[in-house]
Amino acid sequence: MRIRLLQIIIFIFASIIEVNIASAKERFELFTGVRQMGMGGASIGVVNDETSLLSNPNGLGKLRDSIITVIDPELSLSQNFSSYVLDGGGPLDYFELQGAIDALSESPDEHLHSKLQLLPSMVFQNFGFGLFKKYNIEAQSSEDGTTVDYDYYDDTALLLAYNFRFFKGRVKLGVTGKYLDRGYSTGTLPVTTTDADIEDTMTEGVGIGADVGLTLSAPWDWLPSISAVVRDVGNTKFTAASGMFYDTTDRPDTIPQTLDVAFSIFPIHSNHVRSTITFEYRDVQDAYEEEDTRRRMHAGWELNIHDLIFLRAGMNQRYWTGGLEFATENMQFQIATYGEDVGVDETPKEDRRFVFKFAFRF
Repeated sequence: MRIRLLQIIIFIFASIIEVNIASAKERFELFTGVRQMGMGGASIGVVNDETSLLSNPNGLGKLRDSIITVIDPELSLSQNFSSYVLDGGGPLDYFELQGAIDALSESPDEHLHSKLQLLPSMVFQNFGFGLFKKYNIEAQSSEDGTTVDYDYYDDTALLLAYNFRFFKGRVKLGVTGKYLDRGYSTGTLPVTTTDADIEDTMTEGVGIGADVGLTLSAPWDWLPSISAVVRDVGNTKFTAASGMFYDTTDRPDTIPQTLDVAFSIFPIHSNHVRSTITFEYRDVQDAYEEEDTRRRMHAGWELNIHDLIFLRAGMNQRYWTGGLEFATENMQFQIATYGEDVGVDETPKEDRRFVFKFAFRF
């Protein structure tokens, strides 16, 4: 009976991943977090906290206790943020379109990244829900320094997830339902622009989507595990309703379905010291048609000392990453740095970024 049930689960999962829609547009993730980026951008095989709502619902099956997150601001910045502030720019202006243009106005062929996100939530073993909010600007100045290309995201999502455990947890099948309100704008502006207003070019709409995760764990030392997550099953279209924040009838582009896979092991060094090692490959179906496959490769390592101090390192695409966490019973302090490839195929270019997070939870 159990074997038959497992066959049905795998058949359903394989049927889901047959859908594939191609797009040439650069891919921007709905969510990346500080722990994930410290570990080379890999997450689906190792996530085990409230971020399971966005990374892989199977992570809810690893929870030992419930977690209620009251506030958890996470800030991500390019390394040019410090020079922008030292030159007299306002720190908050860096998160606005006009501030991004000003920051790049005298820096040809330079990238700017700024992101602020929150995920207040309640998660229990195998079940959780939360509210996700993200503001994100990506801007790139032209080689001659005359224009700036930008992408702006304002995402608000209600999340509800459940994980099913089979065979004493060796097989996990989970699903996250998403009610996503996306505001999005993209365009090119001269660096001489002085009154850029993001609302003039915004698109907005509501999409109802789902992510499905499957994890298979072997009952051996180090618990070798294979994980797969199908994101935006059947594609997420922003046609369910008009948005709540912007006065526009234009809708954002559909998010195509993708499939990510990972392999992970969990060595135990002593009673209070253990490691996590993971390798992840994104977009196996090639929905985004990226010629440079290294952009999809991620590898990470974490050393957990007494559940108090966490050291992290990894490789995100072709660039090194690192992170540190100090955790108490109710608070977390996390930092990370990573490099992101912002070039075009066959011409990689690193944008070095820094991530900071504080969380209060119980």
